[in-house]
Amino acid sequence: MISRLVRGVRQLHRLPEVTRCAGSIRGWAGITSAYLGLTKLPYPARFEMRDGFVLPLESFHDLVTAWILFCRHEYEVPRDAKVVVDFGANYGAFAVLAARAAPHAKIVCFEPFPETFGRLQETIRLNGLEGRVTCLPVAVARQAGSALMNADPSIPSQSRGLGAASTAQATLEVRTLDLAGALEEVRRVTGTRRIDLVKMDIEGAEHAFLPEAMPDTLADIDAWQMEYHPNGPKQALFQALERSSLRLRHDQLDGENGGVAHFARARF
Repeated sequence: MISRLVRGVRQLHRLPEVTRCAGSIRGWAGITSAYLGLTKLPYPARFEMRDGFVLPLESFHDLVTAWILFCRHEYEVPRDAKVVVDFGANYGAFAVLAARAAPHAKIVCFEPFPETFGRLQETIRLNGLEGRVTCLPVAVARQAGSALMNADPSIPSQSRGLGAASTAQATLEVRTLDLAGALEEVRRVTGTRRIDLVKMDIEGAEHAFLPEAMPDTLADIDAWQMEYHPNGPKQALFQALERSSLRLRHDQLDGENGGVAHFARARF
C-alpha cells in the first residue's frame, strides 16, 4: 500500500493529463491507475470515450499510446482539417483522434505490418469510420518497392521499424512508397492536393528520406507533426521541413535527438 502511494505521489506532475482523462474517458479512474502503474488492466481491454469512440487495447503499450494521444495531447488536429495523413498508424489510435477532432476530415493511414494493419482496420470498423478513413498496407521509405521490417514477436507494434535486421531477428518484407509517391496516393484517394496535416511516427525511418525531401514535395502541406527518433540528428529533419516554409511551433524534447515536433506553414 505504501509503495503504491509513493508511486502515486511521484506522478503528481501528470495531474493535467489525469484531469483531461477524467473529463473525456469512461472508467477513467481504472485507466489512470493502470497507466500510472498502480494497478493492472485485464487485457484485452477498452479505452472508451464519453462520446462513443473506443480503442481496443491488447497490451499496456496500447494503453500508453491511447493515453499520450487523448490525455497528454501530444498531437493537435485542427477542427477544420479536411485531409489528414497518418504515417505509422499502428492500431488506429491517432486515426480515431483525428476523426473525432476534425469531423469533416478524410484520413489516410499508412501501416505496413500485416498483423497491425488488421488491428487498424478493426479499430476503424469498430468506430464506424470506414467512410472517412482509408487504410493502406504500405510504409513510407526512401524508395518505392519493398523493405524488411522487424517481425520479432517480442517487440510491441509501436516499436517496429524498417531496415535490415540482424540474423537473430525475424523479418518480414513489406511494401514501400517514397514520400512523394505516398503523398500522391493520398491526393488520389482524397481527390484534392491540399493536405492539412501530416502526422509521422515511424520509429526512426524518417532519417532515411526526410532530410532529402524537396520543397516541392511538401509544398501543399499546411502542418507537419512528428515523433522523431535518435537514429540521427534532428537538425537534418527540421531543415528539410523549414526549406518548404514549414516553421517549428513546438518541440517537446525527449533527449538530444528525440521528441515530438510540430511545424506549421509560414504565411507571408
